[in-house]
Amino acid sequence: MKQACLLTVVGLAALPVLAKEIVVDASGKAKGSVPTIQKGIAAAAPGDTVLVKGGVYAERLSIDKDYGSSPLTVKAAPGERVIVSGFVPITGWKELGKGVFVATADETVKDLFVGYQPQQCARWPEDGTRLPILTAETASRTFKTEPVKDNKALAVLAKDPKDAVCFYYFARGNAFGSPAIASYDATTGDIRFEEKQWNRWIGPEGNKYSFMNHPAFITRPGDWATADGKVYFKPVNKEDLAKTCFRAGNRPQVTIGHWKNRVRGVILDGLEITGSGAEGVKIGGDDVVVRNCLIHHNKANGIAARGVKNVTLASNVVVANFNGIGLASVTKGLVEGNEVAHNYMDGLIVAGNISGKKTGTPGANEPTRDVVVRRNYLHHHFLMGHPDNFQMYRDVYNTTIEENFDVWGGQSLMAEEVEDVEFNGNVFMGCEAMMVICGHGNSHRWNFRRNTFWGAGYGVFSFTGHDYLVEGNLFVDSPMPYSDASAKVKSSGNHFSPSYIGKTTKPWRTYTDLKKAQDELGQEAGSTEGDAKLANFPSAWAIAGANGSALDSLAFRKGAPVDAFKPGDQIELNGDGKLRTVVSSANGILTFKPALPLPPFRGVMVANWKKAKSTTIDNRASAKAGATISTVAFAKGDLLGKGKRTLPVLPADVAAAMPDANCVVCPPEGH
Repeated sequence: MKQACLLTVVGLAALPVLAKEIVVDASGKAKGSVPTIQKGIAAAAPGDTVLVKGGVYAERLSIDKDYGSSPLTVKAAPGERVIVSGFVPITGWKELGKGVFVATADETVKDLFVGYQPQQCARWPEDGTRLPILTAETASRTFKTEPVKDNKALAVLAKDPKDAVCFYYFARGNAFGSPAIASYDATTGDIRFEEKQWNRWIGPEGNKYSFMNHPAFITRPGDWATADGKVYFKPVNKEDLAKTCFRAGNRPQVTIGHWKNRVRGVILDGLEITGSGAEGVKIGGDDVVVRNCLIHHNKANGIAARGVKNVTLASNVVVANFNGIGLASVTKGLVEGNEVAHNYMDGLIVAGNISGKKTGTPGANEPTRDVVVRRNYLHHHFLMGHPDNFQMYRDVYNTTIEENFDVWGGQSLMAEEVEDVEFNGNVFMGCEAMMVICGHGNSHRWNFRRNTFWGAGYGVFSFTGHDYLVEGNLFVDSPMPYSDASAKVKSSGNHFSPSYIGKTTKPWRTYTDLKKAQDELGQEAGSTEGDAKLANFPSAWAIAGANGSALDSLAFRKGAPVDAFKPGDQIELNGDGKLRTVVSSANGILTFKPALPLPPFRGVMVANWKKAKSTTIDNRASAKAGATISTVAFAKGDLLGKGKRTLPVLPADVAAAMPDANCVVCPPEGH
């Protein structure tokens, strides 16, 4: 154990205090080392550093001491890969025939991985499409569906559902469910559920279903299912069997403090945290820093902090978890320089009183105050639930959101009950629904300065509260909504590319003449219009959906700019970085090549790059308005403007396991 001399003050005297460096080495090669990280933490005192040598550490970490103003640091040795993993191997595979193998695990397997690659839980229809639910009958807890004739797999399901679930989309909630099936009648198409599984909010129309998790559905390489305490798997090749694993338990991989046991002063630095059956890192202590960490493939949040003060999350990569980062009831938080991407539902969540109880009443949580969200790269959150790249809700006050790059989301930012926001210098672009929702009549006093906005499915802003300032922004192909007089929108000094459009409500009115808007509305003083000549930007944006089960065509959503897509144009779908060529765009159907690997899981965001050879967004523009951050630098991992990558580098096996936006491996639960 290495030692260094620090000074502390006791009364008027300066006395030496020894701060230790405790080395952890799973291989046992380092002299004087301990074999596990938890033993290193147990041996540490305030001010100590637990230095972890490279290796895989299959352990859950718990930090439950108060280190006060002399923090404990747990860090990876420089240049070494330290993996804190909750993945549990599956062994003892036995061949059943037709490429299918079976094994027994020590606990229920709810997901299956080959290395870090999630495998598809067996489903019907096997391509992942969902079929209409004709009616949802609450009294009998039954979905009525059209019966499917002469299907062997469904006949087996009807005979014995085993552990099968009905994976369904319910339109009223714009979300998914996956209840266990009590019975299925192949003759009538009725699917019945136990009472505890029933969704009492489901509406009568617009719902769709599929089946998942039955051995009879295993057809494609990579399919798996559980039944009768066993795991069934059809690997792509036999070598995959040696790399199979699952996420076990329901405890976080790293736990820092607890609301019953307050701790202070912890730094996590440079760790890779993965494979948890719950959160990757759960923070229940004050003065906590998580930096330079790679947090991926955890079943709940990558990082979750609740009821804490002074939390800093800096330069982390948080990917392929269920949610990315979640803060709740936080006082003074800094979220800076993180890449939060490809998580199954939401990217970044900043919430206050999530109890739902009236503030100040017993059981209510504290509001969130004084959080800064700066220079983060938030992208690709549009799958489960009603997903957002960024979400804020329920008693959040005094938030600064500046110089972030937010792209490819279900919604870019959804907020409710959020007040006093400084929203400056951000690039927000490319979302399926509304870009920035300022509450539903309950979010007030937002200032928008020097931002760039482009590519919103339903519009850039939803102004339903009051007191919004909009200055010096660049709007690309995006109308400016002023709402009605009660919203008290003040908009000026903006640039509209290629031309100005403004809209009011009560009375409903559209303005296409900038001077007329200035004269009649008193808005847009000093604003300009004209082509901003963006360096590398899509020329058009549209939202589409599945065209049946077709792989080479999509159906445009009503109101999409169909005429902006011509044969020969190069398009990108859901931000997958691949250029496809438009074959035709007629009668609301977009046809292209090459085809998709699977039918769309949900909606599809379509960006038209025309003749561009790259899908890297470059926001440099001739207009003086808008954000000045470099989206090219963000895409390269330089989030802090230092001219070099400021994020951890993704190892090859993690990079290869990043979710494909157009080939979604759908989990059998947790929607």
